Amino acid sequence: SCKSETPILSSANKERASSTFVEWTVDSLSAPVTTGISEGADVTAFTDKFAGRARLGNRVQKFRRDFMVSDLQEAVDSVGPAKIAQAEAKAIRELKRDIEATLASANTQKVENGAGTANALGGLGDWIQNAAGSANVPADFQTPAASVVDAGASLSEDELNGLITSIFTVTGSSNDLMLIADTTLRSD
Repeated sequence: SCKSETPILSSANKERASSTFVEWTVDSLSAPVTTGISEGADVTAFTDKFAGRARLGNRVQKFRRDFMVSDLQEAVDSVGPAKIAQAEAKAIRELKRDIEATLASANTQKVENGAGTANALGGLGDWIQNAAGSANVPADFQTPAASVVDAGASLSEDELNGLITSIFTVTGSSNDLMLIADTTLRSD
């Protein structure tokens, strides 16, 4: 059977890139404060709310699937579809699978060098890792270790609850979560 579901690609926002290296900023909130302020107390010091901001970026990667049918295939009716429109539709499904696999990979970014190395985007596995010296994410913005579980073929309810707790602790929200699972994990 043909695996053509692309939940990561389907859920991602799409927009035009304006350069081959797309950048964005990340920021964090300071720890909650539970102490009060005395009546009439003046502000004596100010906090730069953007001092901890960081710039992140990822490469734009080109994907291509070629297709063709012969003039004879296009001219005659065959048992199975072999027209240019069907070939194009199949190539599009293959492209979506290529993009999905790349997004879900642990691939690292690569910069076009003009000598055989093409631009390559960093996959989620590279972005989500909790590792010192990550090339993509400064230490202050790396995924907490408690939010990373390499479940392989099984994910226990305790591990899932631990992930949700860790995400809530860091972000203050657990409303918009989506689990992307391979068929092996879904069958458990």
